Amino acid sequence: MAESVETGKSYSIKVCLPIPVKGAFDYLSAEPVPAGCRVMVPFGNRKIMAYCVGDAQDSSNPRLKKVIKKIDDSPLISGEMLSLSLWMEKRYFTSRGMALKAILPTELKGRARDFKVSGVLPFTADLRKDLPDMPESAGNVYVSGSGEFQKSFLRREMEKTISAGGRVIFLVPVMSEAAAFEDILGGFRAERFGSDILPSHRYRMLCDFRDGNLDVIIGTRSAVFAPLGEKGLIIMTGAQKKTYIEEQHPRYSAEEVAMKRAGLSSGRFIASGGALTVEQFYRVKKGEAWAVYEKNENPARRIVCDLLEDSVNFGVSAQLLKNIKKTLDEKKQVLLYSPRGGWATSYVCSACKFVMKCEKCDRKLCVSGFNLYCSSCKKTFPVPERCPRCKRKKMKNRGIGRGLVASFLRKQFPGNRITAVDIDSSPADNKRVYENYEKGQLDVLISGPGFAAVRDWSKTGLAAVMDADFLLYGDDWAAEEKTYLWLSSLAAFFASGRTDALFLAQTKIAPALAREALSGDESFYEKQLDVRRKFAFPPVARILKINISGRATAEAALKIRADIKDKVLEISPEGKGLSAKGGVEIRVKIEPDAPFEIEPMRGAAVTIEEER
Repeated sequence: MAESVETGKSYSIKVCLPIPVKGAFDYLSAEPVPAGCRVMVPFGNRKIMAYCVGDAQDSSNPRLKKVIKKIDDSPLISGEMLSLSLWMEKRYFTSRGMALKAILPTELKGRARDFKVSGVLPFTADLRKDLPDMPESAGNVYVSGSGEFQKSFLRREMEKTISAGGRVIFLVPVMSEAAAFEDILGGFRAERFGSDILPSHRYRMLCDFRDGNLDVIIGTRSAVFAPLGEKGLIIMTGAQKKTYIEEQHPRYSAEEVAMKRAGLSSGRFIASGGALTVEQFYRVKKGEAWAVYEKNENPARRIVCDLLEDSVNFGVSAQLLKNIKKTLDEKKQVLLYSPRGGWATSYVCSACKFVMKCEKCDRKLCVSGFNLYCSSCKKTFPVPERCPRCKRKKMKNRGIGRGLVASFLRKQFPGNRITAVDIDSSPADNKRVYENYEKGQLDVLISGPGFAAVRDWSKTGLAAVMDADFLLYGDDWAAEEKTYLWLSSLAAFFASGRTDALFLAQTKIAPALAREALSGDESFYEKQLDVRRKFAFPPVARILKINISGRATAEAALKIRADIKDKVLEISPEGKGLSAKGGVEIRVKIEPDAPFEIEPMRGAAVTIEEER
């Protein structure tokens, strides 16, 4: 490794740069640099931080540039994480340097300042004892059932790991959901790894976790790269949530990374949720994971209401209205879930069919109070008197929002306290509404996804989904799976193990799918796999999007098509690919474990990402 040069003894090393260029670069260092350390190197006309991944084989090339400085005295990136970066490079079609950039938190660029570690939380959970035993060989486990069952199972497995000297990474979809698990973290040295914490404190937290001064670190997607060590445990709650998919390049899946880390470190991975995804079921079927289900001897009442066979007023079926009355007569609360906020879901011209949309994001505006509101940009717009297109006074409300449902129910039940969570209300106002519901100061609440802020559902006698079909309206090959998971999770969240609660789902186009979701019918998975085998959809295939841009886009697209046509299961028709910011997008399907790579081309930038 060492070579004598004019300036004295030098060491040749291989480094990866945090840029989308594959391969490692050789540099000369005046001192040994262990793999996993960071160095500052010249690259072109700039200085850039790079990651040492090992020794170079030959340093006789006189054109090798010299390392400017060695940043770390000891490796920050473990051997496990270096191996993980190699896997990520191939799995997510990225460079190893970009994978290492994602693995190494930005907090490690600075120096740590001391901060006070939070004390041990009290243990307050009421755990169940009737939990299934797990074999020692179960490295990947999927847990589904009620919230109480999931919490009891997770607590038991955390105790096993920590008592054996291991550490736990506890992943949540968003940090606001971490509070729901504080009761099972009691007795452990646990810290939240949130973005609201100072970078220096986050750095100190990672160091404490690495050194064994913390038992549990709680965070979102990026916390999956925390220094776990041998025989640790990675827990992922709400594993079906899309927040576990990184939005920026490389678009890694936290679930896949967690499973890979567990395998590299002789650890375990546990994902919990209301139901398994089709991909998770497929892994269980192949023997790559274990599934743990709750045995519920007293199933809650779950009803599917077919709106084509029932009368409906303002989105409320006669069957739902009857059950609302019965629940209120029993002095219990009612929660109605509606994904459509505002008073009306759109503002449309009845003459020319023009739909008011946001000027910035082109999303449909809903009617909220005396204004139009964009739920994406969080902006309000005045309500036009005339149609902007045909100039006629024919603008009307379309669709039924939560506000209109609340107005209808107030007329039906005038003596009850009924409110809806407004789409344009502040987080503080929403929090106040949910607190009032939890305290029993509201009889009926019409809410969107924020209902998870309520932690005590013991007074709720009826939970109903106003429109179980809303995920099926778009052009999404996974829409049925998303609907199944959504309904299964809601039913488990509200009513598992309770014979005094009723869960009702209203549907117009998919009553059979809703019944499968509420009953937990596993034939749904087999039918989904049959369809996906036939049409080559995940998990039996991978869907990739190849984005091409640059001055030679057209020539590169033709060459890529010619090179890959015999290597893929399916390729999008020529000339019908989606436009990608002035470039070309080619959509292909490949075997799930098949290698796939495209050679760099002059005059064209090519990126590959997986469609999920």
